[in-house]
Amino acid sequence: MTGSSFRYLFKEGFRNTWSNRMMSIASICVLMSCLVLIGCASMIFLNIESLLGRIEEENVVMVYIQDDTSDADIAAMDTQLKGLDNVKEVEFVTDVQDFTSYTLKPQLKTVGPKYGKQLGRIKTALSELDGNSAMSTLNEQGFLSFQFDGQNVELTKDDLLIEMTQKQGFISETDNTVIVVLDTRLTPELIEEGFVREIISKVQTMRKEAGFEVTDHITVYVRNNEFISSVLKANETFIKNEVLAEQISYDQMDGYEKEWTINGKRVVLGVKRW
Repeated sequence: MTGSSFRYLFKEGFRNTWSNRMMSIASICVLMSCLVLIGCASMIFLNIESLLGRIEEENVVMVYIQDDTSDADIAAMDTQLKGLDNVKEVEFVTDVQDFTSYTLKPQLKTVGPKYGKQLGRIKTALSELDGNSAMSTLNEQGFLSFQFDGQNVELTKDDLLIEMTQKQGFISETDNTVIVVLDTRLTPELIEEGFVREIISKVQTMRKEAGFEVTDHITVYVRNNEFISSVLKANETFIKNEVLAEQISYDQMDGYEKEWTINGKRVVLGVKRW
């Protein structure tokens, strides 16, 4: 392409864009909006995936959504969250008060000039509030009201520094109108599931180290830990299916054996071709 041809194309392109500038501006705005929405969603999932990477056991994920969120958006988010490691269940809720709370502090640049003499009392009063109840009051009537020595103090959201906090046993990530909460509380069932996954992982590793074929059926041996043995017995059918074991032996050891530490518990496992 010659220089003159390039200049002609550039000139014509600019002229057409200017002639249809309203349509061009609208198209650019739509594209930018889409990129922003995609970026926000990506940040949520990256943050949640990072949190999950620091948690070994499977967890329940609760997602706070607005009432007008479409079924399609909910389904898409459900699919993405369930695709993350260590997610056991996804639950969508419209109230996060069971999982999160709020801390409120005075915004000095607005509260100071209006109620400077009462600033200390305002700080104390805000620190003693139930965060969720205070937020409900703010959302319903638009302000919080206090009385100090006969003086009425009214604080709007502009007068407050509001920070969402998570209750013990929960981790939350917030992005505009979406709040994702991880339930990190460990029940006995979740703890047992964690041991089952680790046992399966160790046996699969030993199969490879022992040189077994993928289709080889095996016998699994366990020794030196009553707790691990009890987990194996309680989940024997599932574990046998996962590792292609025909039998699990609890009273002897044979084949390729190896000592492991599974979630802090030492145990000797063995595998032998069936």
